[in-house]
Amino acid sequence: MTVAPDGTAYAVHELTPTVFRIDRKGRASVLLQNDLLKGTLDIPDFLNGVGMSAVEWVEGNS
Repeated sequence: MTVAPDGTAYAVHELTPTVFRIDRKGRASVLLQNDLLKGTLDIPDFLNGVGMSAVEWVEGNS
């Protein structure tokens, strides 16, 4: 999860190819959902298909 200067948070769901935007009132919406974010990491006897697990806010890319 990361938080932009305006207080908007961004979070990743590691088991789906989804990035969420969470406003300052706690309302979540899908910012991005794309199969390019799907994971291929397999942890035997635990999880399969683990994908992206981090997100970063970069100034100028709002």
